[in-house]
Amino acid sequence: MILPLTARSTQGPRLVLARPAIRDPATTDMNDVAKAILLLMDLLLEEDEAVAITGVELVLDSGTMTWHHAAQLNPSLIKKAAIIMQTL
Repeated sequence: MILPLTARSTQGPRLVLARPAIRDPATTDMNDVAKAILLLMDLLLEEDEAVAITGVELVLDSGTMTWHHAAQLNPSLIKKAAIIMQTL
């Protein structure tokens, strides 16, 4: 669902590929996706200290998302995500 790539973008951030639509919305929650992203960020910061300076560029593949995936994006979850992104 989330894969850090070894390559960097032309500006220097580490590239991360995210495909949230490969999960089953009937058995998983968007909180699971958020937890996976935060765990990945922790691992990237431990593995690559330059990530703290150059950052991460997320490539989001949402081509196969369905209404069931999008319906889990409620205002409370979006607010939490915005706060997390601002603190990273």
